[in-house]
Amino acid sequence: MQVSHQRVVITYPLCTAILLGCVLAVIAGQPPLAQQLSSAPNQPVEQHKSHGAVRLRLTTDRPSMGLAETLRLMLTVEAPAELDLILPEVPPSLGPFEVVQHRTTGPLRIAPQTQQWQREYGLAVTTAGSLTVPALTVQVATGDTTAQLTTDPFTITVTTLVPADADPSSMKDIAPPVPLIRRSLPPWGWIVAAGILGLGLLASGWWWYRRWRRPSRPDACELQNHWLRRGS
Repeated sequence: MQVSHQRVVITYPLCTAILLGCVLAVIAGQPPLAQQLSSAPNQPVEQHKSHGAVRLRLTTDRPSMGLAETLRLMLTVEAPAELDLILPEVPPSLGPFEVVQHRTTGPLRIAPQTQQWQREYGLAVTTAGSLTVPALTVQVATGDTTAQLTTDPFTITVTTLVPADADPSSMKDIAPPVPLIRRSLPPWGWIVAAGILGLGLLASGWWWYRRWRRPSRPDACELQNHWLRRGS
């Protein structure tokens, strides 16, 4: 019993040390928290501004876009019902971006004393690179005073399918038409088909020959006359 108890006393600290070593190895193998956050994928742009009871939020649906895509930009403002808001005008373009569509909703009552305005922009672009969306300004009127809420400019990465180091002068001409290869049976297939056709013709000829050589049966009248002549 002493030996068994001694083994248990020795084994327990040993297992604990092994388990602790495994946990420390896993923790040491993970990158620092700052590195994990820096390696996280880019998130869509989101800005928040406020002035008193007025709340402004600017969001995009993506942090980057392609030349053939449309960036969705949403401006949302929430304010008390007694305040007057003036949303920014809708110009033909916002910096290098073309405003291809826009929609304004509001004021909508979302609480007994709060209303909401929304302005949605659809932005398109014809140039690749890191392009900046300019600031947007909302004016808040309270009696004779007017305050402004202005967003911060932000950058959108516009990508293209053509590599940046591609040389347009090195593009090759269009290749001439390529004739299509007609698929046909292999030689042995034609031989087998010819053999089957020949056997079919031989069988048909033999059947017609046997039918032509087979004697025709006399009808009932001829048999009756034959037996009458033999009886007489």
